[in-house]
Amino acid sequence: MNPRRFTFAKWALLGGVLSTLLTLVVMVLVYRDPVPRLTRSSFDDARERWQAAGLLDYDLKVEAVSAAIDVYQISVREGAVAQVIRNGEVSSRPASFQAWTVGGMFDVISSDLQSQEAITRDQAPPGAAILSLRAEFDAKSGIPLRYLRADRSAGRTSRWTVQSWSRAEPGTPFPAAAADTL
Repeated sequence: MNPRRFTFAKWALLGGVLSTLLTLVVMVLVYRDPVPRLTRSSFDDARERWQAAGLLDYDLKVEAVSAAIDVYQISVREGAVAQVIRNGEVSSRPASFQAWTVGGMFDVISSDLQSQEAITRDQAPPGAAILSLRAEFDAKSGIPLRYLRADRSAGRTSRWTVQSWSRAEPGTPFPAAAADTL
């Protein structure tokens, strides 16, 4: 075997391995999720901040992504859903969207967190979803600003992002039914 050819093959292989590793490092840095992992303490702290804030009247604009992308504009008055605009269309049944209130979001996250904790303690029922949960909460109000739920057992991911939110004065009407009123 020609020694020069052998040296070239070694360098070519080394170059290929290094370029593959560099590509992987760049992909991890570019595609990693900046949303922090959800912990029991971060959840409890955020929920306490939300309860202490005592907000019963507010407007939210939330983007939810799973099999489809939906944008919800939710007006909450006296703690209940008063109006929902989903993808620009006013819902005739706003009460059915209670899960999109801040309290409803906390209930969803709490349920997922309890399921994850049961798996960690080996107390989950057979076939329970293996979840990876991430969440970011508003530092002042505790509102869940971003939530990511990855079901690793089924290969499904869903997330929501609060695009905007504002306090509403008690008794004020909700925004007009335009798609971008918040």
